[in-house]
Amino acid sequence: ELYPLIVPDGGQETPSNQEEYPMNVEVIERDEVTVSCLTSPEGYVPESIVATWKQLIAWGAAAGIPETAQQYFGLCHSNPAVTPVEKCRYVAALEIPEHVQVNAPFSRDRIPGGRFARVYYKGPAENTGQAHLTLFNNWLPESGFEPDDHPSMEHYLNVAEPGGEVELEVLLKLKPLE
Repeated sequence: ELYPLIVPDGGQETPSNQEEYPMNVEVIERDEVTVSCLTSPEGYVPESIVATWKQLIAWGAAAGIPETAQQYFGLCHSNPAVTPVEKCRYVAALEIPEHVQVNAPFSRDRIPGGRFARVYYKGPAENTGQAHLTLFNNWLPESGFEPDDHPSMEHYLNVAEPGGEVELEVLLKLKPLE
């Protein structure tokens, strides 16, 4: 099914400045992934996220993972509608082979396998939150699922420059309604 993706054209989100984009939600199975993680020190502040990614990507290259082979995940722990943006918890995660050593300030973690809702998004980075909200508000209530305990994620399909377009999949770990 297609669901409307509400994207503001800047400024306040009001009915007069919203556009609708079709949003195709798929339920998929994913395998568990081992990752090296680095937390953005200023939450969802764009400059902090960019600096965090630059540090993690450079670490991955130094660990022997060529940038062209790197798989990137953003773990979005907080809702900026209720938490100040700079206090939101955002974790950049890079898929790594099991044998790779991970030392501070980086940490080793696992993204669990299982059933996920997947939404494809391509557009301005500042509008990715709307893809999450549309998934939660429009698709989830009628889906027969509820979120599992894992934070929603963004699987990045490109490396976007600041102000550029991002291409990603929003992934939400699911469990059946109880």
